[in-house]
Amino acid sequence: MTPHFPRCFLLGQPGLRPYCGTFNQRLVSEGITAHIAGRIGHSLPPEEALNLATCTAMALRGAQGKDALSLIRSCWEALLVMPRRELGPAEGADLSLLIVAESEAKLALSAVGIDALWQVTGEGAQQIADQQTPETTHPGLPERTPKALELPDLGQHFLASCLGDARPLPKDLSPYRSPESSL
Repeated sequence: MTPHFPRCFLLGQPGLRPYCGTFNQRLVSEGITAHIAGRIGHSLPPEEALNLATCTAMALRGAQGKDALSLIRSCWEALLVMPRRELGPAEGADLSLLIVAESEAKLALSAVGIDALWQVTGEGAQQIADQQTPETTHPGLPERTPKALELPDLGQHFLASCLGDARPLPKDLSPYRSPESSL
């Protein structure tokens, strides 16, 4: 069995429950793979946050696409049709989500609720979005499908800090090597 190392991760928030409300998911549709890292309901008690994260992840399971962009669009559409009340007391306004979809030699990414986003390769980490990037800093679930950025697939991974966390990139991640590179 070949291990599948996720393409994207969210850094934990400061505090006693750094990963409260977080979820990670891998979807495969017609040979296209989407890696999803999200957080919702992080300020709620752990049981409630887990319930919201599970409901959100389950909604994403039905996403399908024939290429990276259509799979990302399908992910957003799966969330946009959910009644907002099912997304907790904040009705999805506290959602942070990073989607990275890969096909052949290209990948696409889309995000909301992100303070900072880093592209990480074997050469190190480079910040590609910050608090001033409107495409990634939209707070919570938007009303319409967010934009996606297409990039060449260079074997990179992506790290993000959630909106309001202002977490710097850990210094010990540069240069970064995935477990797959040591196989």
